[in-house]
Amino acid sequence: MSERGDHRATGPRNRRHRHGYEEIGGEVLEVWEREHRNSDRTHVIAVDSGEIVLVLASDVDEHGEPLAAELVSTCYTTDEAQERAHAWLKHNETGIDSGGGGVRELFNL
Repeated sequence: MSERGDHRATGPRNRRHRHGYEEIGGEVLEVWEREHRNSDRTHVIAVDSGEIVLVLASDVDEHGEPLAAELVSTCYTTDEAQERAHAWLKHNETGIDSGGGGVRELFNL
């Protein structure tokens, strides 16, 4: 098998990527979901990546097709991740593009 096509995993964490860095495995810690009037849904997901907890938001349509996604926060504890997820959901009641999301704040939209 060519070097390019041989990417066998060595375990759930610390797999070596073909470019030399290690891939990060992750464990989903908690998921929050909000359904909107038009049947679209927003999921906020806390993922333990080993060193930090990532909080991600994802909007999907009624068929589960992705509409948008963004990184909400990086945290050191699950308690902090829960606080950030709840704050994000409170501030973004209709989903990612509802105003106040991280991307909007970054570009002052």
